[in-house]
Amino acid sequence: MAENGAAAITVLEGGFDPDLILTDLMMPVMSGWDFCKTLKGRAAWRSIPVVVLCGMTPDQRGKLQVEGAFEKPTHLPTLFGRIAELCGV
Repeated sequence: MAENGAAAITVLEGGFDPDLILTDLMMPVMSGWDFCKTLKGRAAWRSIPVVVLCGMTPDQRGKLQVEGAFEKPTHLPTLFGRIAELCGV
């Protein structure tokens, strides 16, 4: 778990290898947009699936290189289903 995008990058640089990242877009220090751009810009992290959970419509959040995006409030069984699918369970 990380408080913001910058903290998540630090955790990843420390060697943590997650099966999936669930993030918001509106975060202090480093926004979710910048976090996703940084994540997908590094070859070592490009294959980590990213799911965004935010309070924005698709038009508001714009183009993101992510494997899933859900608006808050979301239907949890649908969110958990997508996470399970991306993690291969």
